[in-house]
Amino acid sequence: MVDEQHGKRDIVLKKKDAPDQQLQHISETNRSYDGLQYPLLYWNGCDGYHFGLRQYDKTTGALHPTKKISSMSFYAYQVIIRAGEFNHLIRCKDLFSQFLTDMYAKIESADRAVFVLGQTNGDNKINEVKTFQAGRYISSNEAAWRIFGFPIHERYPPIEHLDIHLENGQRVYYTPENAAQIAQAPARQTKLTAFFQLCTEEPFARTLLYSEVVIYFTWSENKWKRRKIGNAVEGYPEMKSTTPLGGYILYIQMPASAIFCGCF
Repeated sequence: MVDEQHGKRDIVLKKKDAPDQQLQHISETNRSYDGLQYPLLYWNGCDGYHFGLRQYDKTTGALHPTKKISSMSFYAYQVIIRAGEFNHLIRCKDLFSQFLTDMYAKIESADRAVFVLGQTNGDNKINEVKTFQAGRYISSNEAAWRIFGFPIHERYPPIEHLDIHLENGQRVYYTPENAAQIAQAPARQTKLTAFFQLCTEEPFARTLLYSEVVIYFTWSENKWKRRKIGNAVEGYPEMKSTTPLGGYILYIQMPASAIFCGCF
């Protein structure tokens, strides 16, 4: 429909006895959208997600006057497996996979997986960055993972990077606008210089090697702080520790001029 204002995912309906110009657009936020898009899944005519769905108050059991149900919570409830209940959605195989992908695209207010391939004509050049960002593919596995709110990226065990540099040899990042200000101000404290400062304040820190500091301290707000959770340290009841194998991989990056790069 050229020159008409409607969403890209709208369902367009036309009554049999109505003229061609009288078309009705059903947006993806309409309660009837899911049933019209997937009549085999919503065979009983039940409503899909819409903005009017409200949460129940846990204390009173009544509908909350202001709190609404999010689309992610709605579809997660629909596709989850519950004991003693028959969920026909998960038994629809390929159609269910399509449903998951489509509903996640709906949650993200996206159109569909799109990848635009540009052509070079004369002075028109392909913007590879924008082309890469415009390309998006959503699989049914990712859709289900995101609908349930599971973490997508994880790094285990976590890694703590420890800086190594010569005196006054830490990296400084500046722009033409703030170069003069940075030149007049002292260099920002690094993990190494903060460790030296820690040794002047904490007697226990003086017994540690640099590579051992993350076992007992965490890096936060540009300084080392005592761990609050962990195993008690013998002789230092106020200290907590964790083990590298139990949660941390430690490594030190040596200066570019160094011959040996140590891993701890």
